[in-house]
Amino acid sequence: DRDRLGGIRGSPDLDHRSVNPPASTERASPPVRRANGALDHKMLQNIRELQTASGKTGLFEQIIKLYLDSSPKYIEQISLAIADSDAQALKIAAHTLKASSENLGAREVAQLCRSLEAQARDHSFVETESTLQQLKISFEAIRASLSQEMNATHS
Repeated sequence: DRDRLGGIRGSPDLDHRSVNPPASTERASPPVRRANGALDHKMLQNIRELQTASGKTGLFEQIIKLYLDSSPKYIEQISLAIADSDAQALKIAAHTLKASSENLGAREVAQLCRSLEAQARDHSFVETESTLQQLKISFEAIRASLSQEMNATHS
């Protein structure tokens, strides 16, 4: 699958390597904004161009479908990690969802995952439930936007 999909960095179920970001000197959690469902359409255009360049019909839809199918599993892992106060599991699931969200231009989802990663690094579970609820709202907005993008591709 990884070769067929072009080995997209951090794609769920395609690349399980852990990437350690540089250590930050500031330990505060990044600010969290209200979910608006905004997509970075430039990232989606890059995927469309990859599809055209590779000649692989359906690649765009396949990548979006993989994201939409696997992301709820990572959100569930995040939820369980928070319930168990398991910082390591939270960090891994949030990091994986963050990377795949960045690849598709789901900036809000990626930012919320970045916040959860920071909270996990700090072993701070005070705001994790609130951030998780924002993540769920943001993901639903992204799901709707990506579904529209797939439908527009078929039109």
